[in-house]
Amino acid sequence: RKKIEQELKDSEQKWRALSENSPAHVMLLDREYKIIYINRTVPDLSKEEVIGTSGYTFLPQEFHQITRDSLNSVWETGEPVTYSTNYITKEGDTRFFDVWVGPVIQSGKIIALVSHAMDVTESKKKEEELRLQSEIIENMSEGVYLIKFEDGTIIFTNPAFEEMFGYNPSEIIGKNVAIVNAQTDKAPEEIKEEIVGILKDTGEWHGEVLNVKKDGTPFWCYANVSLFDHPEHGRVIVSVHTDITERKVVEQELKESKERYRTIINFLGDPMHVIDRSYKIILVNETLKKWVKNLNLDTKLIGKTPKEAWPFLPDWAMEEYHSIFNDGNPVVTIGNLIINNKEITTETRKIPIFKEEKVVQI
Repeated sequence: RKKIEQELKDSEQKWRALSENSPAHVMLLDREYKIIYINRTVPDLSKEEVIGTSGYTFLPQEFHQITRDSLNSVWETGEPVTYSTNYITKEGDTRFFDVWVGPVIQSGKIIALVSHAMDVTESKKKEEELRLQSEIIENMSEGVYLIKFEDGTIIFTNPAFEEMFGYNPSEIIGKNVAIVNAQTDKAPEEIKEEIVGILKDTGEWHGEVLNVKKDGTPFWCYANVSLFDHPEHGRVIVSVHTDITERKVVEQELKESKERYRTIINFLGDPMHVIDRSYKIILVNETLKKWVKNLNLDTKLIGKTPKEAWPFLPDWAMEEYHSIFNDGNPVVTIGNLIINNKEITTETRKIPIFKEEKVVQI
């Protein structure tokens, strides 16, 4: 008998040593689900507050049923169960726990339940952050894809990318990233290597790139590309693409329009200049450049006011500019100017340029 008692004492000491050093919250509950032992409590509760209370006391109401059902199941079947629950601290913070409950059997009978509750709050928060990040990426209007840095293999694409490039879900996974680069004066593989080279040096690349859809249609994107370490795939490239095809078309049309505008202005036989609302000269045509040169005047006109460029102008000339900016009415004047001791008769037409019903240039 003494030997058995010693073995029981040694067994209890071993169990207590294990439970006291366990990272989990270990509890013993009796048949009425009263807590008769706990190795540690959450920071805002003491053991004295917990011992003798019901196993439901410190749980939110919505977790009472699952806890009761789980404990009853162990008492009735002797089989361990697992479930998840929350604890609300006195400060109102939520802590998450994964709970395992099993039977304590003596002489073939269940005499108590043992509960191991592991605080998984931090991992829950990380899971939620990853879920939120994944949801954001899935719902982004920009095309996002991940590429293995070592070999350029595409390992992830979001729905916007698949729609933008004309691929079915997951269809492009496993293919080399060069497949999305259009042929320009450089080969797609060459473009890829150029971007990868910059990534090696700086860790990021931003710029316009001519991409190609699955059906061969080229289109312009602005890409933000950077490197990061992925827990599963190692070093990867994340590339976010925005379709800028419409913008490029508009830019090209504006460029062509400006070129036509400048061509027309330069072929006008009359000297001409344009000023903005700060009265600074922003554009001159070739005829004006020749005119001031022939009169031995300063040819550096851009950025100056007419009065600064041509000090001989009468004060009322600047007043006319001011009047046009205010009322939007064109002004035509004929008069004589003395330039380098030469009297010159000029006819000047000051014509407003409107934008959204406001004079922005003359």
